[in-house]
Amino acid sequence: MRFTNLTQVSRSMLAAILAASIAFPVPAIAFAADTDNAPDESAIDSAESSQDGPAGTSEQGGNDPERFSGLIEGEDYSGLLITLDADASVSLLAEDDGDGGLAQGLAQAGLAVTDQIEAANGSVLVTADVADGKSAPEAVAAAQAVPGVAKAQPNYLYDLVEDAPDGVAGQAGANDAAAGAQTTDEGASLQSFSMPNDPYASISDSNEPLNQYWLYNTRITKAWYDVQTNGSVTVATLDTGALFDHEDLRANLLADYAWDAFNSKPLAETVSEGDAVGHGTMVAGIIAGTANNGVGIAGGSYNARVLPVKVWGDSASDKATTESVVRGYNYVIDMVASGAIPDLRVVNMSLGSYDTSDTSDGRLNDEAFHDAIIAAKNAGIVTVCSGGNGTKTGQPNTKHIYPADFDECVSVTALNADGTNCYWSDYNESKDISAPGASITSTNVSGRYYRASGTSSAAPIVSSIFALMFAAVPSATVDDACNAVYATATPISDAENDRTDISGSRGAIDASAAVEALEGLGRTAFSDVHPGEWFYNAVYFAKAHGIMNGVGDTGEFQPSAPTTRAQAATVLYNVYSKGEVASSCNKPDVDQSEWYANAVNWCVAHGIMTGYDDGSNTFGPNDSLTREQMCKVLAIATKADYASADPAKYNALLGTEETDEWARPFVVWAVDEGLVNGIDNHDGTHTLDPLGLVYRCQTAQIFATPSTLESCRIIEASN
Repeated sequence: MRFTNLTQVSRSMLAAILAASIAFPVPAIAFAADTDNAPDESAIDSAESSQDGPAGTSEQGGNDPERFSGLIEGEDYSGLLITLDADASVSLLAEDDGDGGLAQGLAQAGLAVTDQIEAANGSVLVTADVADGKSAPEAVAAAQAVPGVAKAQPNYLYDLVEDAPDGVAGQAGANDAAAGAQTTDEGASLQSFSMPNDPYASISDSNEPLNQYWLYNTRITKAWYDVQTNGSVTVATLDTGALFDHEDLRANLLADYAWDAFNSKPLAETVSEGDAVGHGTMVAGIIAGTANNGVGIAGGSYNARVLPVKVWGDSASDKATTESVVRGYNYVIDMVASGAIPDLRVVNMSLGSYDTSDTSDGRLNDEAFHDAIIAAKNAGIVTVCSGGNGTKTGQPNTKHIYPADFDECVSVTALNADGTNCYWSDYNESKDISAPGASITSTNVSGRYYRASGTSSAAPIVSSIFALMFAAVPSATVDDACNAVYATATPISDAENDRTDISGSRGAIDASAAVEALEGLGRTAFSDVHPGEWFYNAVYFAKAHGIMNGVGDTGEFQPSAPTTRAQAATVLYNVYSKGEVASSCNKPDVDQSEWYANAVNWCVAHGIMTGYDDGSNTFGPNDSLTREQMCKVLAIATKADYASADPAKYNALLGTEETDEWARPFVVWAVDEGLVNGIDNHDGTHTLDPLGLVYRCQTAQIFATPSTLESCRIIEASN
């Protein structure tokens, strides 16, 4: 995500930290609950959203029905998805459950239960048809009034993200393309080493009728010198299926496992050929067209396996639903959990619905879909989505499109062959990465090949690169891989359609650099940091990027130790300084021969940490950093407009009288921004605890997120 001013930069950093505080048992801002508790204990700052529930929820629980005003049955949604209370028995859904039963209660509310789903996160959902004439808000309110219902939402309808207006179609036989060898950027012929012998893969000229130019300008060909998937990773395509008998696909399709989530049956039973529409076949070819079989194309993954999961009905006019997609995700996650397909690491989707509401948080609050994506991420599966192909008039759309714009999705925008933005490709702050999406050659349902344009063509290129990355580093997490992709993206130069400051895309994906970055990160070697601990990825990322190291020569990170002022200064120096050497700070307690001296000198010189203002002229390098001190450090480092902060939230906390006067403006700012929310007293009140300590594991989390690092880079450029 890119920003145009430093105020937005500071908000980005805070958003990243706040998000992390929701995701982990200990908040990312490194503020422990109280000094008697270790960082992994339960008495901790609670993020505001965890107290009030997600945007759009009602005070009584469940969703605010008015959020769904304006939705049209049959156009925007089809019936409801209803989540049951944790203690509601599924048996209550039986038709003979009596007058007091759940199904009967829903029926009396004008809702007819049609099916039930056990979601991957363990919750139980039921689908229900809505009585004629009942609006979406009325239906949601009626459902949520029934005992045993936790919340209700529309069963949203999703469109296929189809080809963009400048797609160029073409037909050719499998061996019609010239097979002349082109050279890669290493100068090695495609006929050498392990490069594939597929004819279209040898053509890097985008002007040729059928070609694979995108293998070259994404540097996938260079990545292949390091890694080829060769069946070690599976990509699930939640799409229209895939043509089972295509000559260039059959070897890499898991046809026996292919599933029709729309009809809850094996795909072969509902669509014997595997794909009646063709979109899923195109996507599968880009990802895993069989490499080195001497025909057609080579998919970017170099022979990943593809699991087709159909989430649409049986015709191009049908739409996917929240229900069908949730069922698709359930199937994918079950394949991993059961051990049937343990190497499934990527989901690719090309579906979407625009949120056309003018309200700040929109109407499209598809929590069930969002929860499924999060469950997949927790199972080690990254979701890659096409970011949208603009309006029907061919203009880019800046409205949010879901699922692509969920934070947990990798939202992909499209580039031309020359690396510029496709004019029709959607953009907004929620996009993540860009890839070629103009005139991409792939497989079609006639058993041949054609060219298509759109983010539906760009997304599977990104999915194929993720497959290569997981083949290179099977132990990598989703965040590991995403961080590597974002950190190595190259800037997009496009004077005509410059979106640098208005699109969240980090730039053009670089397959080789992403693979190398992931391979080079290496897991932490600290004896006291173990997989499964909430701070493991943060410590690993901070170490790999030279942000934090272990303590002395102990071989330990000491995650539960308080962060000292010298350590905090060193972290700031590692992130911001660009290696600048500052003159001595002339502090009597800062030994210029110590490891931290240069960092402290730099922090003092730039006014970020200047030492104690008590007449001693000391810095206190070995003193522990307090919560209020961290608030000041972050406010100064991010150039925040702390003087304009609203003190209302701060004044509502207990213990504010403990805040030192010098720290008050910074703490007020941190609370106002949602950075500090206070310790939950479990009685409706929160205590500030400004003098509490900051722990090393929490400090790592602050500086181990892509948005925080990007904020740092922008701030550096302004210095």
